[in-house]
Amino acid sequence: LMVKREQELYVSIKSLTYDNTWGGKCGARNIWIASMRDGCHDLQTVKTGLITLEDAFFQLTDGFPDSMAAPKRCAKDILDDVNMRFDVELESIEKNSTLWNSRESREVFLHIIQESSTTGFLALGLDLIIRNCWAYVNANKPTGNTRRAVSTTDTSSAPSTRSTRRMNAWQQANQDWY
Repeated sequence: LMVKREQELYVSIKSLTYDNTWGGKCGARNIWIASMRDGCHDLQTVKTGLITLEDAFFQLTDGFPDSMAAPKRCAKDILDDVNMRFDVELESIEKNSTLWNSRESREVFLHIIQESSTTGFLALGLDLIIRNCWAYVNANKPTGNTRRAVSTTDTSSAPSTRSTRRMNAWQQANQDWY
């Protein structure tokens, strides 16, 4: 189930990012998929796979902006304090430019997953990652107006080259041909 959900989310998230370190040339995504399909028979492997998946999606969504303050307390202290525990929101409800509402929420999520000892908590963690990823995709997807505005711009003075999201090394070297 984790691999299937990753495949659904990866397609949507990769189009919103420029620097793809998860499914790019390094092969981290293929290694993760193979390890989840072949060796995912115990709780520790599932836990490690879930943390790896969260980190991959977090990196794909460009992490936290520099302006977001670092957590003042560790996740264990936040969970032990009753007042702080209720202030941390794990699910991204508002339109965020990141996967998590705050650095504290990510720290608490990772702590809960690392300390969990049942598959039920891991399933809830996967569900939370899925909901946060879809909230990110919906908040950051391009609107129809921007596409229309781009397609109606006057390009008569510009050379007629094909514009794509990014070009590979061969295309950049042979831009006149392409």
